[in-house]
Amino acid sequence: MKKPVRWTAVACYGVALVLLVYAAGLFTAVLDAWPYRKALDMATYVKLWSQIPESEKQVIGDQFNGVNHQRVGLQVYDQQHAWPGVTLYASAEPNLNAYLVAMDGQVLHRWSFDLTAMFGRQPAKPVYLRRVRLLPNGDLIGLYNSVGFHERPAGIFRASRSGQVLWHNTMFRAHHDFDLLPDGRIVLLAQTFKQQHPTDKRLSSPYVDDEVVLLDAQGRWLETMSIVDAFLATPYERDILLRHNAQGDYLHTNTVHAITAEQAKHFPYGQVGDVLLTHRNRHTVSVLNLASRKVTRLFSEFYSQIHDARLLDNGHILVFENRGVVLPNGRVGSLVKELDVPNRQVVWSYHGSAEKPFFTGPRGGQQRLPNGNTLIFESKSGRIFEVTPAHAIVWEYYTPVRKNGGISTVHRGDRYPVHYWQDHSAS
Repeated sequence: MKKPVRWTAVACYGVALVLLVYAAGLFTAVLDAWPYRKALDMATYVKLWSQIPESEKQVIGDQFNGVNHQRVGLQVYDQQHAWPGVTLYASAEPNLNAYLVAMDGQVLHRWSFDLTAMFGRQPAKPVYLRRVRLLPNGDLIGLYNSVGFHERPAGIFRASRSGQVLWHNTMFRAHHDFDLLPDGRIVLLAQTFKQQHPTDKRLSSPYVDDEVVLLDAQGRWLETMSIVDAFLATPYERDILLRHNAQGDYLHTNTVHAITAEQAKHFPYGQVGDVLLTHRNRHTVSVLNLASRKVTRLFSEFYSQIHDARLLDNGHILVFENRGVVLPNGRVGSLVKELDVPNRQVVWSYHGSAEKPFFTGPRGGQQRLPNGNTLIFESKSGRIFEVTPAHAIVWEYYTPVRKNGGISTVHRGDRYPVHYWQDHSAS
């Protein structure tokens, strides 16, 4: 005969369990510890994600794009006018792939990493390299994201030319970009999701807090600073407080560029060790002093969904605008332009031609080469090309990476001197 259920005892146990869970939650909330911090972070993320337009969500997740052409590999090579070197780029393949291409279009090397070995297990979501740099000894530094709104896994690592991972840092929600400071430190972009600002009541709704993270040359954490806080208590704080958007992605910082000694000679608004930051949602470029953790200058002469602001050795700023020009046929095109900052003058720009249109809605980037040419990454088209100051295309390459009829997004890289690779070919 079954014993009768003692509902009073069950109810007491239930109440005790609820009180225990509540007490544990209250305790972790007071201490701002796990799992309260994890739950709060997730809730903030869900709120922000729900406010992003569906069109932008598609852009975030779409890494292979439909094409109506069969162009693969090298299309143009003018040996007389192109700047010789090796071109590095990252593809959107979900296994951390980067390619090094010779001037004749030959793939000199491909880095492809075993994700299970890197993470200890296969990541639940696809990850892809977002920014890659080649070091003088042939090593690769790569920053990767997960497909989504800057979700984890995300991180930065250094690998040898043979693909051996030398160090790997996953402490941060890294995204978009990193650079190397003159003293060897690494500066990268990361972010956290906040319900509200911890001290400033004017920022009382959920928002994305962009961050600058400093690592040493071995990838070890040194410090983290909030870019939102870097704007507050400066003459530029109104750019955060009065012009923020409803999505809470106030800045959408997508590029960090370390100012070198040569650049600082001709740039009166920053010094060696400062960084130039590009803010897509503010259509502005700022100078951040790492020592004071404050924005010391803001330039608003950049207008249309900008990426990849780089300071040139002549003190000018080169920037990529995704939607920077309206073409004669009424369509929107991308634009690369060079700005003489003190004189507020555009001294050079490139927006393609009717025969060779140039447009990428998301991403994109550029690099000024030593001979004055400009290397351009037309990300969504899977295209990398080099133009002269007179706008002649002297090198053009399409990634061969395809999937289901789509071409891989080309993520930013650079062109490097040939000796970066050839001098270490036997290593």
